[in-house]
Amino acid sequence: AAARHGLPVIGHVPANLPYVRARVPNVQHFFGVPRPESLSATHNLARTSDWQGVDRNRLRNIVGISLRNNIANTPTLGVTHGLLRFADYEQARHSPPALLLPRMYRDVVWHPERGIAFYRNISPAYLERLSGALRKKQELVRMLHAAGGRVYIGSDTQQPFIAPGLSIHTEMRLFQEAGLTPEEVWTIATRLATEALGGADSGRLATVSQGSHAKSGRLANSGGGGKRRSPVPPGGSGRGDRCIPATLRKSGF
Repeated sequence: AAARHGLPVIGHVPANLPYVRARVPNVQHFFGVPRPESLSATHNLARTSDWQGVDRNRLRNIVGISLRNNIANTPTLGVTHGLLRFADYEQARHSPPALLLPRMYRDVVWHPERGIAFYRNISPAYLERLSGALRKKQELVRMLHAAGGRVYIGSDTQQPFIAPGLSIHTEMRLFQEAGLTPEEVWTIATRLATEALGGADSGRLATVSQGSHAKSGRLANSGGGGKRRSPVPPGGSGRGDRCIPATLRKSGF
């Protein structure tokens, strides 16, 4: 039905279905990458962490399936990153993403003792699995992008420590940590995102061309020493490298 009306579809692969059989055009959270029989439970918290059975061959298999079936992925790496903050919840509840949302979230909803059931009593063993899962997810992002697959910048706001706006900056940094260049990250977060959403203005948004609607941006100063630039501006620092035309052309803007 969505295809008939030209609507893009993004969603979860059901826990009991293989990645390819779900036929989700844009898979969220990389659900479906771990095989159903490898999951310790079918709730989302387990599906986020249970990547122990995902090896290099499985990653290559997912890349091949995605390319052959034109499956896109919005991995929301920030969700996994946010859950890792439970290692020191008291410190995390004073972090910028926590303070950007009503305190109900940090004091009640996400609280590891009195919050909703999923977030109670998260164990060190769970966090260890989660950390390993994040590394594999970033490797899959790198492999998909290198092979020409579609990966998108996205978040899942109101999940633990996922605040609107800031979570997109976090996701961009996690993509860069996965091995993408700042220019590639910017392209995914802007031009490719608007193309995926479609619509009459999609060809004119997030591009630098005659008749386009665009706002200028900057890349954070590398600080010398061969360090890579950050894909997002350093908030309030007043420093940065201008996006020179050659850089814009290289990025596809």
